[in-house]
Amino acid sequence: MIALLLLVAATTTDGSTSGLPKTELAKLGKHEGFRFFLPTYVPKGFKFVGQSFSKEGDEPAMAYWHSAWQHPRTKATLTLQMASDGLGDPILDDDGKTVVKEKGFKSGMFGEVGFIYTKDRFASFWAEVPGQSYPRVVMVLGEKLSVDEGIKVFRSLRWYQGKR
Repeated sequence: MIALLLLVAATTTDGSTSGLPKTELAKLGKHEGFRFFLPTYVPKGFKFVGQSFSKEGDEPAMAYWHSAWQHPRTKATLTLQMASDGLGDPILDDDGKTVVKEKGFKSGMFGEVGFIYTKDRFASFWAEVPGQSYPRVVMVLGEKLSVDEGIKVFRSLRWYQGKR
């Protein structure tokens, strides 16, 4: 029983380190049938700037959520997206000339997680969410932020265990 409680604690968060104000955390509990990941690490100086949730109909099968942070001085951005279905792979070479590199890591929760990045932008590929709940996929994107910081944020994702 104690081991189960420790496992749950290791994969969940109360949202206190995510930078989301309590009013925004409260909104997450209002979306029946949809669970949320929140980062337990946000780069120093980043401030929460907003979130949005949308779905088609009453079923969570067609739902999308994103949350964003920004550094007020550098204007660097960090975005966390979750969806019931992937919305297409990220594209970082808009001009066809940008050098795009790849990097990845192994996650205990998500398995292999791949990132693509350029000099000043990164995006993870959609990673499948464990279990049978919605959302089905999650990704992290950033601008003016290193891919290593993006990986650190992704590694910190935990299920939000707030009030429902």
